[in-house]
Amino acid sequence: MINHKLKILYIGSSSANHQENHLISNQLAEYDVSFVTKYTDFSHLVTELQPDLILADYTRDAFYAGNPESLKGFPFPLPLVLIVPEALEDEVIALLDHGVDDYVLANNVRRLQKAISNLAAKSRLQRSGEQRYRYLFDQNLSGFYTSSVSGLLVDCNQAFATMLGYATPDELIGNSVVDLYQVSSDRQDFLDDLLKHKKLSNYQSTLMRKDGNIIHLLENIYLFNDPLTGEDLCQGVMIDISEYIMAKEDVARARALLSEAQRLAKMGNWNYNMRKQELTLSSGMRDILGVPHKKYIAVDELKTYIHPDDVEGIIQGILALPGKAKKAEKSFRICRPDGRTIKATSVNTFDYDDNGRVLRFYGVVQDRSDLLAAEEARDQITTELISRNKTLEQFTYVISHNLRAPVANIRALIEILELDLEGKSKDLIDKMSDSVHNLDTVITDLNQILQTKQLQNAVREHIQFEDLMRSIRLSIKNLIEAEDVIFEHDFVQAPAMVGIRGYLYSILYNLTLNSVKYRRADASPLIRIAAVQAEKQITLTFQDNGKGIDLSKNGDQLFGLYKRFDTTIDGKGMGLYMVKTQVEELGGTITASSTLGQGTTFIMQFPGI
Repeated sequence: MINHKLKILYIGSSSANHQENHLISNQLAEYDVSFVTKYTDFSHLVTELQPDLILADYTRDAFYAGNPESLKGFPFPLPLVLIVPEALEDEVIALLDHGVDDYVLANNVRRLQKAISNLAAKSRLQRSGEQRYRYLFDQNLSGFYTSSVSGLLVDCNQAFATMLGYATPDELIGNSVVDLYQVSSDRQDFLDDLLKHKKLSNYQSTLMRKDGNIIHLLENIYLFNDPLTGEDLCQGVMIDISEYIMAKEDVARARALLSEAQRLAKMGNWNYNMRKQELTLSSGMRDILGVPHKKYIAVDELKTYIHPDDVEGIIQGILALPGKAKKAEKSFRICRPDGRTIKATSVNTFDYDDNGRVLRFYGVVQDRSDLLAAEEARDQITTELISRNKTLEQFTYVISHNLRAPVANIRALIEILELDLEGKSKDLIDKMSDSVHNLDTVITDLNQILQTKQLQNAVREHIQFEDLMRSIRLSIKNLIEAEDVIFEHDFVQAPAMVGIRGYLYSILYNLTLNSVKYRRADASPLIRIAAVQAEKQITLTFQDNGKGIDLSKNGDQLFGLYKRFDTTIDGKGMGLYMVKTQVEELGGTITASSTLGQGTTFIMQFPGI
């Protein structure tokens, strides 16, 4: 390791005698000494040589007399030692508080070397400390700054400049910090607090970056007096907490949304901390209990809001959670201070700490009073509708049944009269006969519809499509042979379904009769029936090559009662109405597509097996 040779700038005096000069030279022999006698030489050499120490002969006419601090303008304060005549010792003692670090009497220069060594060591430590401080100042990730009370930025580090969006500290130093505040009055409020307390800790401020964006800062600042200038300065360290502030705002917004959602859903949550023995209620929970201003309540007080018959069950159910289930649902009643009793449901759970002990119990509670009341009202309305519908069906059935006998008697009488009447009277009887016949048809159809409705409670069974179609073909065997009807079946993917056999038989029977009835004159009837199952749903497709239907004109009336679209063929318009009714009774849907002259396709979808 190479030792640094101490550099001394010596301001000598021409009045020193030869003996003194000789002794001084001996004391300074091991140092690198530069000698000057004039201020101009001193100013030049102090910059060029960068000495470690200044040594000066003290006389009343020296250029630094009375102002020794003028010798210490180097970037780091330089130690100053004076060689003083004994007669002037009292004057120099007075200067020890004004820049003089030590002095040696001219008649005792042997102490000079020790004084220089002590001050050099002290100076090295001071410089080392200042260098370390400057390094930490410049390299710190936190922002450091010094500013005057008036607002002039005296110094700052790179982190401070970077936080505010500047490339280097030089862009900021010398400018007014007031310009960094979004609102000028914020700076004055800050100064008022600092002047009052002399120190501010964890002070939050908001400044503007170079790009105009806002930055949130957390600062520690203190006020001090500069001993060199006597000016009050502010020195502070800051960190950027913008992300924390934004996250805090996001949490606040999320809590507000949760609170509003809980209010709309009439829900709330509670949390019981086992360590703190503290029960916390959300705003929604407080609203449910009817205590909007109590965020914290004791467990014993909470019990007073639970119906006496439900207290034991709800409390014991929660405490038993760790030994049974992770989560449990419980219905209970709440007795509010306003006298209302509401019905609530709670889903409760718990958390363990790292040691396996229960840390907290918590849960969500919903006021279900309105929902339960609505369900009860709905059930009551449904029950009433079912009752009225049954009464109406019974009434319709009685009427249609009781009318059949009188209508049959009238028809018989008309047939007898027709045998004996002629001319005009016979025409009247014929018209009466037609009317009675139509009335009989309506009553018959009404009975058929009612009988279909009565089948809805029939036993549902496993129905094989092939067996069902075999029965249908057998029942209309003569018609099939006469019209040369061709059947194509594909039930491989879904050979069967669960339903009411009578309904499904009637559906396929009516569709088959319609296909034969509305066949094309130029082609034998072709009927394709296929069934597939996917996602718990059976799709049954019935397709023919008949005349087709103009759905753009008649689509909305296709399944209507007594709706007929081809008057060249005898019919009543009952078939498709019955098909749709029975499909829906089986829990299914039916749609149709058709092209005139090419045929019609019906797609029925039923719940799968």
